[in-house]
Parts: sequence; structure tokens; C-alpha cells
Amino acid sequence: MVSDGGGTLRFQTVETHPDHRRRGFAGWLVYTAGTQGLQRFDGRRLVIVADPDGPAINLYRSLGFVDTERQMKLERAPEE
Repeated sequence: MVSDGGGTLRFQTVETHPDHRRRGFAGWLVYTAGTQGLQRFDGRRLVIVADPDGPAINLYRSLGFVDTERQMKLERAPEE
């Protein structure tokens, strides 16, 4: 979790080893880190970025995160 210094806390990376998925670990981690972050860093808003079509988005939504913005990434193929 990274703070912007103004009350917004952003989750940097949340991953679960493939052998341990679907057991609630990521949900527990996000919930616990978010709760602690809000208390310890005087946070007012939690932000997490996820692929809207990816497997994690439903977990984040179940924890109360809502879609507020969309990001787009453009890449140009390297010249050969």
C-alpha cells in the first residue's frame, strides 16, 4: 500500500500463489491492509486498479470497492 500523503492509499500489488487461490487469502489481505491503512496512515480513500474483465475485480467489488475511473494503456510495437 502506498500513500499519496493526502489521504489516498493505493494498493500496489495483490497476488496469491496459484496453489493457494480461492481460499480467501487475498480478500483477507485486502480487507486487513485497507482497514489498517485507513487507521494508521489517516487515510480517507482506498484505491485499487484491476482489469475490469479479470478474475480479481469481483473480489474487490465484494469488499466494497466501486468502479470510478477507467485506465487505458497504449503501446507502440518496437521497430524491427
